[in-house]
Amino acid sequence: MQSFTKLSYIFIFIFIFFGCTEKISYSGKIQDLENNYDNIKNKKEVINLLGEPNFIDFIEKKFFYYSEKKITKNFFDNETSKRNIISFEFDNQDKIKKINSYNINDSKNLKISKDKTENIILKRGFIEKIFGGVGKNPLSNAP
Repeated sequence: MQSFTKLSYIFIFIFIFFGCTEKISYSGKIQDLENNYDNIKNKKEVINLLGEPNFIDFIEKKFFYYSEKKITKNFFDNETSKRNIISFEFDNQDKIKKINSYNINDSKNLKISKDKTENIILKRGFIEKIFGGVGKNPLSNAP
């Protein structure tokens, strides 16, 4: 019984000791927002300097590079201490049209839109939801 008590104390001590250690993790490509990217002229130079982007927006022709530093102490205590995002927008000739840079302080100024996309499927009746795809007729857009 006494060995069980000692083992319990050792287990609790190890749990507390290792539960309070701080873990720092980095994600994304490490880049410096203070760096002047004005001398870069086209998409090829961007890739040569920064490597392949973290995200490519094909619709708006943008490259996004990000890096993030996250400090984790335990399950409940997570903190993002640093976040940088650089976006390059290109024209049809792959020349840089616009460069934007953001940091963690910019995320505090974001406003979430209250606009919602109408969902026609939810307005259909119960029978139409179940049997709407059966037969030759296409689904109606009527609510």
